Order: sequence, then structure tokens, then C-alpha cells
Amino acid sequence: MIRRMSEKDLPAVIDLYENYMFEPLFIRFGRETLRLVLNGLIRNGLSFVYEEAGKVRGFICAGREPKTLWRRLLRERNLALLKRTAAAVLFDPSLLLLIVQCPSYFRKNSVSKAKAELLLISVHPEQQGRGIATALIEKVLLILKENDIRKVKVNTVRENTAVNRLLEKKGFIPLAEFRFWGKNNILYESAVDEQC
Repeated sequence: MIRRMSEKDLPAVIDLYENYMFEPLFIRFGRETLRLVLNGLIRNGLSFVYEEAGKVRGFICAGREPKTLWRRLLRERNLALLKRTAAAVLFDPSLLLLIVQCPSYFRKNSVSKAKAELLLISVHPEQQGRGIATALIEKVLLILKENDIRKVKVNTVRENTAVNRLLEKKGFIPLAEFRFWGKNNILYESAVDEQC
């Protein structure tokens, strides 16, 4: 069953992110920082979980106007995120380089004029290959279509071949490749109407 993500889902979602997301970076800033980010996405974005037998087995987070979404999240959670980020940087100074690179993400993504972005998606390995990721993506795309959003984009790590295959199978077109946070990324875009 796919349903809206809520705060009570965050422990399970954070576990999925930390343990099964391809090269998770947010977790390097700490579980509490990730919880703050996910909570902001629940309030301001499109966040869903796939639940089976009472357990969260997959999730997706997306947002309209991603640049505005991240700005709003930073404004709402500014002090808490600042404290958590500063503590993480003191523990691991290499994180400072990741923070400095964040504005370049939006410049590199400006190739796409899409008004929505798929931000995070993860499915427990035992559940992969059952169409759960596809169903989560389709749920978000349907809502985007209902809200008259015509294009959606998503960034993936080039080495995440399973997700790249899924996106290309769903009709997403690679627009650009770039490096971000030390990873080779692919920017994909798709027309929402073609997906629904």
C-alpha cells in the first residue's frame, strides 16, 4: 500500500535511507539532520511510503519548484540544521566541502526547466524487482499531472545502474552529466503526461 509519509514513518525511512540508498550522503551529517530534512519534505513536498504488513519497505520524496522547496526548508529549520551541520563539520571537516558545493547543484540542474524533481527514493532490497519503485514514481507523477506540472527531473549517481535502467525504461531522457559531492551524476527529465 502506498500512502503519504508521516513523522511516525521517519525512523523506518531513515533506516532505509541509511542502509539501502545508493551511496547515501545526507546521513554523513547525522540521523537528526536527515530527520529534519525529511520532516521538511513531508511538510512541503510530496513524500510517500510503501507499506506492507505494517512495515515501511520503500519511500519517495519529491517536490515542486525544488529550489524554492530547499530554500523554504532551510528557512523553517535554519537554527536546528545549522547546529547539526556545524556539529557534523566539527566531527568531519571534509563535510564543509560538500556544503560549499550545494549552490552548484542548482546551476548544474538549470539545464532542465522542469518544475518538479524526484529527490529521494529507496526500496528495501528484499522488495526490489516487484515494481514498488515504479509505483512510487507513478504516484508522484500522477499528483504532478493533477497539479498541471508538465515536466519532472531527477538526478542519479551514474554507478546506480538499477535506478538508471528504471528511469530510462519509464521514458526519462538523460540531459546532462556532472560531478556533485564527488560523484558522477546524470540529470534526467521526462514529460509528466507521457508517464501517466
